[in-house]
Amino acid sequence: MRKAVALAIFLLLLSGPALADQIILKNGDRLTGAIVRSDGKTVTIKTSYAGEVSVAMASVESIVSDEPLAVATADGTTVVGPVATECGVLSVRAAAAPAAVPMSAVAALRSTAEQRQFERRRDAELFELWTGTLDTGFSLTRGNSDTTTFTAGLNATRQTATDKITVTATSVFAQNSTTGPTVTSASAVRGGGRYDVNVGDRVFAFGSLDLEHDRLQRLDLRTVIGSGLGWHARKSERTVFDVFGGATLNRENFSAQPDRTSSEALVGQEFSHKLSSRMTVKQRLSFYPRLNDPGEFRLNVDTTAVTPLTKWVGLQVTVSNRYVSGVGAPAHANDMLVTTGLRFTFAD
Repeated sequence: MRKAVALAIFLLLLSGPALADQIILKNGDRLTGAIVRSDGKTVTIKTSYAGEVSVAMASVESIVSDEPLAVATADGTTVVGPVATECGVLSVRAAAAPAAVPMSAVAALRSTAEQRQFERRRDAELFELWTGTLDTGFSLTRGNSDTTTFTAGLNATRQTATDKITVTATSVFAQNSTTGPTVTSASAVRGGGRYDVNVGDRVFAFGSLDLEHDRLQRLDLRTVIGSGLGWHARKSERTVFDVFGGATLNRENFSAQPDRTSSEALVGQEFSHKLSSRMTVKQRLSFYPRLNDPGEFRLNVDTTAVTPLTKWVGLQVTVSNRYVSGVGAPAHANDMLVTTGLRFTFAD
């Protein structure tokens, strides 16, 4: 009995590697694991010894999978089944009808899990696929000083293979009663949204709406509608760097000076980088020179650093700076918000 059990375990150990997918490179190297995805340019396989490994399709001699893969072709059809390549042709052992697809016609390969995610993103309704964060911060002093400060923020994103919707909001409110009557020392709300749609592998078009209120700057409401084009200068798992440009229409309502409407150019950049598995930094800069009033401009700079504490909770520090030239006294041209506190993450 013991010999039979030992023999069965030995046979299972021998059969384990045979059940894995394989990528054979043109130089003779082999990668063994589970094929995750391919976009036609690179193929990614998850190995037990090095995690996910991506290699260029041009370096691949053959692909063999024991588990079914979804094979998307250039003409839009999808065939599902275990695959094997031979002489530049990908043979798909589909349950309904086997298919042979030239490697040059393969637009994508996806594992079963990746295909489910792809179909979910493709078929999702507008209120699905949202991910984002909620930021909160509160400070209170009593005794020798009497101050109250509250900050809040929202960042929400809905991204698919072809477009992206981004919604943001930041607010700060502070009061100081240390020297007598209560004085409001900060009262500002900033928010907006942007819609990006891909028009190429690296190029995207966008439309945006930004709203801002700043009581101490005597700004009742700033409404900015804009549009333009952007370019993904770099896009990897750790780093994203975009540059963009366009034009905006800016309507400003002040309580201490006449309202004004300005046409503006827009030049900016957006940067995101994972410093480590525990910390991410995001930064965005937007420059708005007024076209109908040369020499006048606005400059927006936002920077956020986040360190996760748990899967759903993190610690964030955000610096949000706004400079507006031509603001009349007693308001200042520059206004900066620094907020810190807990960040709560949500995902659909």
